[in-house]
Amino acid sequence: TGRVGYAVWCDEEGRVIDDGTLFHLGPEDWRLCCQEPMLTWLLEAAWGFDADVHDESREMAALALQGPTAFAVLCAAGLNMGHLRPFELAQAEPGLMISRTGFTGDLGYELWTAWGDALPLWDRLWRAGENLSLRAIGYEAVNIARIEAGFMVAGVDFQPAHATERLHRAHTPLELGLGPMVDFTKGHFNGRRALLAAKQPLDAARCRGVQTRPRRADLSRQAARGGACHLGRLVAHRKAQHRPRPCADALCRAAPERPLGRDLHAGRRKMGPPDGTANAGQIGLFPPAPRPRHPARPDLI
Repeated sequence: TGRVGYAVWCDEEGRVIDDGTLFHLGPEDWRLCCQEPMLTWLLEAAWGFDADVHDESREMAALALQGPTAFAVLCAAGLNMGHLRPFELAQAEPGLMISRTGFTGDLGYELWTAWGDALPLWDRLWRAGENLSLRAIGYEAVNIARIEAGFMVAGVDFQPAHATERLHRAHTPLELGLGPMVDFTKGHFNGRRALLAAKQPLDAARCRGVQTRPRRADLSRQAARGGACHLGRLVAHRKAQHRPRPCADALCRAAPERPLGRDLHAGRRKMGPPDGTANAGQIGLFPPAPRPRHPARPDLI
């Protein structure tokens, strides 16, 4: 207990339905946090098991406190969580649970409380962070940080299996670069047979993280190309804050052993560093970006 894990779940064909974080609250108590509503699917998947599924979406509230001064803000608010390591959670006060998780790739915490206590908690944090550069930000800023960190979003970087309009437009965890997360040694899970039987075809889609040099900031609808071969499309693209070049997520079709090519293009715009070599790799495997460290607790970054 007291741990948080990243999870992905599939249909029987091995296609990804969604991903999210799984919180181990007690010996037989788990909480799944994901982007898309999953209650119906969870109820169907739980059939035949000794398990109760309850939707807490309108009972629990979560505040994300992210950035180099996140720990200092918590301490100023009387919530010293210095003992929390990444992907750990603990009860800070009655009715308040804090996890060291986030969607920015930076030092961060998520605070979980009842709906009715969310606004007082917000005010408490806001007062504590007045002199610590605390700012309220929207999703666009979070989107920049998560692309730079290599985090995927359902409906943007990949289409959930239940939401695709055409057959075979969904992707497997192997295609999305999540192969190391698939544990074939454990018992049965949805899509296990299909993933075991699958052989990576030459044109299998794979999600890549790339750094680019386009003039335009948003190329999400233009195609990514390698040489004269059409490889796929950029699914998300934003100017990076901690990298020398803009970052993008791209869905490319190429064999695992086949390089993407020396030149990547978005429409007619050449992508890549001046020598023409594109910095590409599996999503989430960007070289670590330098980030400012908190002067009081550099070990927390």
